[in-house]
Amino acid sequence: MKKEININEKLFNLQQEIGTISKDAKNPFYKSRYFDINSLIKQLQPLLNKHRLLLLQPIEEDIVYSKLICVDGTGATISG
Repeated sequence: MKKEININEKLFNLQQEIGTISKDAKNPFYKSRYFDINSLIKQLQPLLNKHRLLLLQPIEEDIVYSKLICVDGTGATISG
């Protein structure tokens, strides 16, 4: 029987695979670099799928929240 991995272990494993997030976009007005959130999500999606985590970003009362949901039985959710 395969051991069930809890959401904290999944997040730890995911974090190890993500590594450093690089600033890949340029802001010509301030002559600075930043990371583009859409590019980040595109890069994260395959890793989220691999670890069976679902990322939702609902808007509640004009605020965007990020929710990570473990889809392996526990249904544990982390919001921020």
